[in-house]
Formats: sequence, C-alpha cells, structure tokens
Amino acid sequence: KADRDTKEFSDKDLWVLDERDLDLRAVQLCSCLAEFAPTERSRCLLSPQDISAGNSPNLTSFLASVFLHHPLLEAVPATLTQPEAVEAYHSLCHVLTAMEDE
Repeated sequence: KADRDTKEFSDKDLWVLDERDLDLRAVQLCSCLAEFAPTERSRCLLSPQDISAGNSPNLTSFLASVFLHHPLLEAVPATLTQPEAVEAYHSLCHVLTAMEDE
C-alpha cells in the first residue's frame, strides 16, 4: 500500500494481522495480497481458504508470480568482471542465508 501510494511504509499497513478471527483474517489478507498480483490470472491463484489451510502449492505459485514482477534483489548486469561476479554471488548467498534463518 505504501509503495502504491508513494508513501513510506507504515506499521498501520499491517492492520490485517490484528484480526483475531483467523478466517476473517485470511479473507482480509487475501484482499490485501490481491493488490500485489501482477495479473488478473495470478490474482485468481489465491483464496482465503488457501491462506487459512496453508495450501502450499497455491501460496507458492502466488508468491512466485509476485516476486517475478517485484523482485527484492537488484538486477545483476551480465557484463561483470570475475571479482564483481564473485562479490555478487556472495551477496546473494548472504541474503538467502538470512532468509532461511528467519
């Protein structure tokens, strides 16, 4: 929401996580996540039941489509020198390790 409105991220954007009813939270989360869907087709990949039941294949497919269109890592130029490529590789390994540790 913050990116869409060109504003700074706010903890108020996480309001949906305050919902105590898990089914209602899944419905609200699904509607929030739909805003990130890059296409109408990918928007149909996810349902509230997938979120509340932890349907990994559907969640994985949806998140993969989002991250393909909104990558979190910078693009790596194809014309890197050997030392630059090694440094980029180590940076990527560091990010991936940090993600696995969380």
